[in-house]
Amino acid sequence: MKTAGKILKKCWLKMVIVFVLVTAVAFGVMRFAQNNDVKEQRENLTVGAVLKFDITTYTYLGDGTASVYDYVSVWQNEDLLSDCVELLDQGDAIRTLDPEWDDKNAKSKKEWINENIRLQRLATSTMYNITYNTEVTEDSVESQKEAAREVINSYVEYAGSIAALSDENIKYDVAKEIMNEEPIFTQGEEKVNTILELGVGAVLGILVSATYFGIKVIRSDKKAR
Repeated sequence: MKTAGKILKKCWLKMVIVFVLVTAVAFGVMRFAQNNDVKEQRENLTVGAVLKFDITTYTYLGDGTASVYDYVSVWQNEDLLSDCVELLDQGDAIRTLDPEWDDKNAKSKKEWINENIRLQRLATSTMYNITYNTEVTEDSVESQKEAAREVINSYVEYAGSIAALSDENIKYDVAKEIMNEEPIFTQGEEKVNTILELGVGAVLGILVSATYFGIKVIRSDKKAR
């Protein structure tokens, strides 16, 4: 009777071929299925404005220097933000960015504004970067862009009105509009998927090769009887 060792020695090459073929076929089938699975393309959208105050309209001190403030913390003050909430409530743009806007109370709306609208004073200048950033689907990018632009415009109006509280003569304009779209790549996910597909293919290859070997052993035992 042939031993399992002798059978393995005789058909090891065939088992290797079976393993390679099954692994390759399994990997190919899974990759084909993945490539044909329609994936929703997403983009990183940034909309904003650079707000510039005219320094010549500031109140000047006795020594001839302008009284220049950093308004970031002022604009984010919870009490003052009520004015911004009121402006946003008047339009529909904010509801495009946040469909649950009307379900929020006043405090939650103020928190949403401070969490989603980013403020940055550019060095020690009188310019401020005001931006809104989010991930959007390819088919909603245009509506999101328009809504974000309107929300930023409302925030600029709010910012200007709050600045006027400290200096009623102060003037400002939008020095630059910001509109950036960047596709979101998933190379890391693709690499993980490839490793998983190869792993599954290899496991199937081992199982089929082992099954082939087992069948050979059983047939050999039957012949020996």
